Amino acid sequence: MKRATIYDISKIVEVNPSTVSRALKDDPSISIQTKERIREVAQSLNYHPNQVASQLKSGKRRIVGVIVPYINHGLFSAVIDSLESCLFPLGYHVIICQSHEDYRKEVQHVTNLLANQVAGIFISVSNSVTKYNHYEQIVQHGIPLIFFDRSVAVPGTSSVTVNDYQGSYMATQHLIEQGCSHIVHLQGSLQLQIYQDRLQGYIQALRDHQIPVRKNYVLPCHSNIEQGKKVVLSVVSKETAIDGICSSSDPAALGALQALTALKVKVPEQIAITGYSNELFTQLIETPLTSIEQMPRLMGREAAHIFLDYDRYASRIPVTIQKCLEPQLVIRTSSMRKNKMFNHRNL
Repeated sequence: MKRATIYDISKIVEVNPSTVSRALKDDPSISIQTKERIREVAQSLNYHPNQVASQLKSGKRRIVGVIVPYINHGLFSAVIDSLESCLFPLGYHVIICQSHEDYRKEVQHVTNLLANQVAGIFISVSNSVTKYNHYEQIVQHGIPLIFFDRSVAVPGTSSVTVNDYQGSYMATQHLIEQGCSHIVHLQGSLQLQIYQDRLQGYIQALRDHQIPVRKNYVLPCHSNIEQGKKVVLSVVSKETAIDGICSSSDPAALGALQALTALKVKVPEQIAITGYSNELFTQLIETPLTSIEQMPRLMGREAAHIFLDYDRYASRIPVTIQKCLEPQLVIRTSSMRKNKMFNHRNL
């Protein structure tokens, strides 16, 4: 069926299209009788305003795009929920795209969002990104680009991240305080700055406590359960001195837990484990996992506020803000080797 327009309504009511438009906006200059008649006809025709045309006409776009690697990861879904909670009451609608860690998909999503003339784009970078042309293209279009969690250095963009160096340092130091001295690091993709920072935090914590940094204890490991399990099964069977695992992600840490269970290694008595991101499952599994809280809801709010400032002042003030949030260590059973149960947060 053809979509009804204000011109269809105007023909039936026998008034100008501009009168129909003003009546539907409850303009006080239009009589009550005319408004009622126009609304009756609009309802009978199942008329709905064309929001895209309206936004193009006013020059005020009310759609934003969000690109994440995976929507089913707790951090990303929490950030999206927080963004929408901030923006929806102000009339903005959110388009969600998944890159699945695929550079080509991320580029295509950016192209599609630009074609839809979005008001802003929020991105958590795919771990396969090597070129930044598509980010630069967003800036050239005058559209605010705000990175969150995973970011890259592109002039004219903003970001909201967590101090990943500090988070990894805290997790490693906690393991040391629990008596660990042979600590493995499950290293994420060094394509991303967050994993570089987490590696450096681990290294510095060891150095600050006069513990040797062993290259064979730094193990490349994708952020998924199977990789964590495979890597830990391989190394623990060879390196019997290992007493701690500091993972750069929660899924890999869960895989490590499964591997140690299969090897009948007691956690945390023999090997203590920490993860990173404080995903929901970390507190629900049989051995609750110590992890680093990344404050995703605060991250979403801060990203939304940066966008709103840009949207408000872009014609006068270019907004480029880099915010770095402080992580929190959430201590649970997986790392508590000493006889004291203690939690930095009541989670």
